[in-house]
Amino acid sequence: MGRQRAPAKRRKTTSNKSTRPRGGAFFRPPAKSKTKILADMRREKKRPKKAMGAYMYFCKLNRKKVQTSNPTMTFGEIGRVLGSQWCTLTDKEKKVSL
Repeated sequence: MGRQRAPAKRRKTTSNKSTRPRGGAFFRPPAKSKTKILADMRREKKRPKKAMGAYMYFCKLNRKKVQTSNPTMTFGEIGRVLGSQWCTLTDKEKKVSL
């Protein structure tokens, strides 16, 4: 009789899910049905929005002032000006803008 083969050793994976089954093909999780996708979208709409951050609140208050003083500025330029104004504020002034 011939030599018997030793059983193959299994490699340890770092995650619980294996991305490659024995055949070598990539694992693709099953696709969600359209009804599940629509249910997820409805749940998202019902969820309350997050509170606005201090910087966004500051921008909302000061954007019109910057636009009226510089009507030819583009959206990006206005954002840069607002960002530089925000950086010059102290922590106490930033808390007041909330």
